[in-house]
Amino acid sequence: PRTHRSSYGTSEGLAAGFEAAEVRRLLARYDEAIEAYGDVLRQALDMPVYSNPWLPFAALRDRSELAFQDFFDRGDFERAIRMANALSPLLSMERALELQAQSHGAEARKIQLELDEATFADATRLEESQAAWRRAAALYEELSVQRFATRQYPDLLWKSAQGYLIGHDYGRAARLLRAYLHNQVRRFHPPALTALGKANLASGLLEKAIEPLMECIEFFPRDPHVRSDEHT
Repeated sequence: PRTHRSSYGTSEGLAAGFEAAEVRRLLARYDEAIEAYGDVLRQALDMPVYSNPWLPFAALRDRSELAFQDFFDRGDFERAIRMANALSPLLSMERALELQAQSHGAEARKIQLELDEATFADATRLEESQAAWRRAAALYEELSVQRFATRQYPDLLWKSAQGYLIGHDYGRAARLLRAYLHNQVRRFHPPALTALGKANLASGLLEKAIEPLMECIEFFPRDPHVRSDEHT
């Protein structure tokens, strides 16, 4: 738009550039839209003090997050990740990590579903899936540190551990599972105990694999996770 080009670096130009990005997204010119959003957000961050009567900071942040949510809701997780990365400096550290973790986790599940439905194995796609799970796990782990003193902490440890486990990073999975067991109430322990046993077994640590499995059998003999492990 002419206003954006002639007023680049000004409040008017930034607001016009944002509207141009919105139009491109609505026209399904998604890559152009993300590039335009990124350009506007970089301009905003370069300003010593952000003050814009045409696009206040809260509106810039909230509308950028809505654009992210649009990509996410349509299952376009690759672009959602790019959008989350672009807008993360506008958000709190916790919120930025949350959006990035959700996006990478959703991308990992999407690839996994494609693999589950495929008629033949694709080694390259499998590695992409495992890498996506590990990225999500690392982000959930980082988010758990930020939310250490909240009720969400055990759940974030669990999500991180699961991502590492599916991503075949068994050492990190075991470490997060031990932290989960230490912080979660006992009635939720069976799935974590069996997962810890599997992680240790995959790492070649037979004795350490047996310990959590035996604990699960001893203290939770009727839990479905015990019965499922008896047949694996």
